[in-house]
Formats: sequence, C-alpha cells, structure tokens
Amino acid sequence: MFQVKYLWCYKPISFLLVSYTLLTLSAVFFLLHGQVRRKLEVPDIINAPYYPEWKAPEAQETTDSNKASDLILLQAHRLLASGDTLGFERSYATALGEAEKEGDFTRIFQEAELIFTPWERVKWDELANPAERAEFFRIFWKVRDPDPISLHNERLVTYYIQLLNTGLLHVPGGMNRIKSMMQAGAFTDPLPAFHHDYYGADFRAPDGRVEVEFYQSAPVEAAPQEKGPEAAFAFYDSSWVELARDSTTSRKITADKDTLWFAMHKVFSESGKFYYALRMDIPGHRAVERNLIRLKSYPKNELCLSGITLGTPPSPGDQAHSRGGVEILPRPSLIFTSSETIMVYFEIYGLGKDPGGKRSFREHVTVSLVKYKEMDQASSFSGNIEELISWNGSLLSSLTLAFDRQALEPSGPVAEHFIIDTTELVPGHYRLFLHVTDNSNNQEKEVTWYFNLATKELNRDN
Repeated sequence: MFQVKYLWCYKPISFLLVSYTLLTLSAVFFLLHGQVRRKLEVPDIINAPYYPEWKAPEAQETTDSNKASDLILLQAHRLLASGDTLGFERSYATALGEAEKEGDFTRIFQEAELIFTPWERVKWDELANPAERAEFFRIFWKVRDPDPISLHNERLVTYYIQLLNTGLLHVPGGMNRIKSMMQAGAFTDPLPAFHHDYYGADFRAPDGRVEVEFYQSAPVEAAPQEKGPEAAFAFYDSSWVELARDSTTSRKITADKDTLWFAMHKVFSESGKFYYALRMDIPGHRAVERNLIRLKSYPKNELCLSGITLGTPPSPGDQAHSRGGVEILPRPSLIFTSSETIMVYFEIYGLGKDPGGKRSFREHVTVSLVKYKEMDQASSFSGNIEELISWNGSLLSSLTLAFDRQALEPSGPVAEHFIIDTTELVPGHYRLFLHVTDNSNNQEKEVTWYFNLATKELNRDN
C-alpha cells in the first residue's frame, strides 16, 4: 500500500525544485487518480499568451550537415518560424529519434545545453548508450513543461523561440554568442500557480494489477462558474511515454461548511516506476501537479491491505463516490474540522477460511496525535519521523477502536469501512494506524495514513 499527501501547511515547492527532484530521482512519492472519458482538446497555443513577444525570424537557416537528425532539426526550426508549433514539436521528436539511430546527439545537445543544470551535465557525460541519451532528452523537456497533460510542451517551444529570435542559431560560432545574449535558463510561467488539494489510494484490481484512484478538489470560489472546471490526469512510464489519460468535469460537493469542485480518476497498472500528472482548470491559474510513483504488486494467496480512502459519510442528495458497495465523499485536502465524522474505507485481500468455511478478522485501530519536524521541508508523509505529543487539556490526543468482523462473501476482497468521531480529539496532525489479523491463520498486516484535524475557526491560508 502506497499513499502520499501534500498538505496546505507545507511551503509551496517551486517548479524548478520539483523538476530537479524528478530528474535526480531523489524523492519517491506515492500518489494516485481516474476513469477515461474523453480526449482533451488541443489548444491553439501559438495564439495563446505563452508567446506574447513571438516574432518569426526573417533569416533562412542552412546547415552543411548531411545527417538526417540535423536536417530534420533544421526543418523543425523552419516550422516554428512559420508559426507551426505542432509541426515543430513533431519534427523535433523525429530528429531525436534519428539522433538515437545515428548515435550522435551533437546538434541537439548544443542547442539544449544552455539550460542544463550542473547535475544534468554530469549525467549526460555518464551516458554512452544512444537509447539512454534519447530518454534523457525526453525527460529533460517533459519535467520542464509547466503542463505535461497538454498536447504541447510550452517550455520546449518558448525556449526555441528564444533561440530563433537571436538570429544566430545556424551562424558559425553563433551558439557562443547566444550564450552571452540571452538568459537561456530564465523561464517565467505566465500563469500563477494554484496549489489545489489531492491524494490517492491504491487497490488490487480484479485481474491482479494495481488499481489507483486519485481524488482532487478546489474551492468553488476559485472557479466561480455554473459548470464545474475540467479535471485531467495522465500516466507515464519511466521515460515519460504516455500510457493513459483521463478527462472529466468536476462536480460540486460539500465539505463541512465549504463547497468544493471534486473529481475522481482511476488507472490500472502493472507494478513498477511511473510518472503521473494531474490538473484542474482554474481560470487564470496553473493548477498542475506531477510526480514519480512506484507501485508494488499485491501478492496472491496472502493477507494484504489496500490504501486508505479518508472522507465523510455522504448526506442525502450528495453525489458520493461508490466503491465496494460503500458510498463515501473523499476529502482531497485530508483536513477535517473538529467534531466532523471521518469515514475510513480500505480493502482486505487474501483472507483465509476457518474449518467451517467462514472468513473473519480482527481489526485494531489507533488514532494518535503526531508532530512532524521540519514540515516546511517535507514533501510527503512517507518516511518522515514522528513523535507523539502529550496533551494536558480536557480533550484527547488519541483514541483506539477494535472490531471483530466476518466477511459476508465466501471469497474475494472485503470492503471494510468505519467512522471516527472526532468530537473529543484536540486539533492537530494525526496518524491513523490499522492492524488486521486473519482469524483463520493469524496472518497480520498493518497500514498507516495521516490526516489533519482543524479548529472550526481555522483559516487555511494562515
């Protein structure tokens, strides 16, 4: 079971830091989203505000090279100069493929090295395999794209517009002159970032693969419109080749006293390392997240626990999320108000049978107040060191629950759910610890997840 959540109390992480983190693969994040419904529309980005200073260069570029990759790259430049951004990106991808066949990335490298990080330069020198170098460039541009779900790479296009506007791209010695003329590493996203709430949970699919659900939300006031904003999700392999995508219209839900736009996404996958990206269309803002996830398979014929979905019981009229016959309103922020009833959902796999053919289990639940050190530097709950906090007031800092359950069905997964009454709990950060024991063979499994309990008066912007 793998889950990760970014909380509102963390300081925002800049896009450059996220890009560098992904490239170094120094941080592993486990997050997760949904049902494929329709394709995203292709934006006419050449007329969009990404290129307010675009001027097609007048000079015709030439090259003395006879290599296919160089000739195709030159054609890409000419397509971009004519305003054909889609043709440029397609030709650039083709040139990259030809360079891989030739085993020579000289020109592509020279044009991109202006924005290499020190780590990328070292990494590039370590790569000798053409396939690895081609993959390097695919990742290099993808992690710099402010919206990887869109069908255009805005950073790739704007960078080459900068190069073309110098008029020196194919002039002898031009690259050296370009370095002194332009701040090649500077890129400011024209859209301000909007950090919306999201988290995910993984389950075992009926066919044995991993099934991942993502939940994302944003305050209705961020997109004050009659129809919910579009929400999207995309799933990629380790070299950023797209495997699946989803687009849906978010729906309005109530979370305590707040009204939210909510969307759920789902993807099925084998185990392994993948990238994902998710987006909500907030007017005038960039509400996009991307990260790395590692999925592990669920072993057969042994006790296993899924990820945890935290939310609230639906009220009459709510359009709730249904799974395993259980209806729940997931809370993407993982922030609940004191006195709210929290609903917990997870699944149990591989329960054995007793001599009478019955399946049953014991469940022990502990909810404990915890403290996270250096929260401004933390990117997820996974791997962080916690310490219990003592509470001297009349409210509680922990509670325990215990259940003896019997599976209703003779086989298959067990959809388990229960509620947590937070009335007597002090506000703070909580750890939810679940321990399950199979009564037929005494196998044990446990899983941990986290949530925030806020006071009713808490302002999330503080």
